[in-house]
Amino acid sequence: LGSLKALQSLDVQLNQLKRLPASFGKLAALQALRLQHNASLVRLPLGFGHLASLLSLDLQRSSLTQLPESFSELASLQTADLQYNQLTALPVGFGSLRALQKLQLQQNKLESLPDGFGGLVSLQSLAVQHNLLAMLPDDFGRLASLQRLELQHNRLETLPGSFGGLSALQNLDLQRNALASLPENFGELAALQTLDLQHNKLGGLPDSFGGLAGLRSLRLQNNQLR
Repeated sequence: LGSLKALQSLDVQLNQLKRLPASFGKLAALQALRLQHNASLVRLPLGFGHLASLLSLDLQRSSLTQLPESFSELASLQTADLQYNQLTALPVGFGSLRALQKLQLQQNKLESLPDGFGGLVSLQSLAVQHNLLAMLPDDFGRLASLQRLELQHNRLETLPGSFGGLSALQNLDLQRNALASLPENFGELAALQTLDLQHNKLGGLPDSFGGLAGLRSLRLQNNQLR
């Protein structure tokens, strides 16, 4: 397969693939790859990150437990759909994917996001709901292009102090976590329009909360507000 040097688009969804050939990374012209719904696919070849032209990747509803470290070398990647897999962690260098704009990681088994995740400077949409996240990396607030963030149904108890740096954030869903408080700079999310904080453990809101002048929808039911 690796000899198909001119191949730009490959759709092999809804099959019974268990593995990809070691030569797969030699598809240097490949731009779009659809591998979703291959329930027996548990790993990618070590050279997967050599797909230097890859723009769009769909791997949803497979059985991936990990990604190769070379995944962080997909420098052209703009959209990645990894939802409904069995991922417990992401490669250490994942934050190097500076062209990535949309990332779907919902319904995995992620307990954390790697340090350096804030390096995803082009990321506009992040879906990581229904995982096992207990915390976010300290540099999370560096995601200055992020507009939509779905973090519902995790185990978050706190948010990093950098969180107020998400200056482009418009839609934020944090429902059904274990948040007892919000960072003091939360009110600096000047672009925020919709906010869902229901089913947490919030006892109050930060003084800066009134700075959310553009907020249109706010859900706070089932907390511990006094």
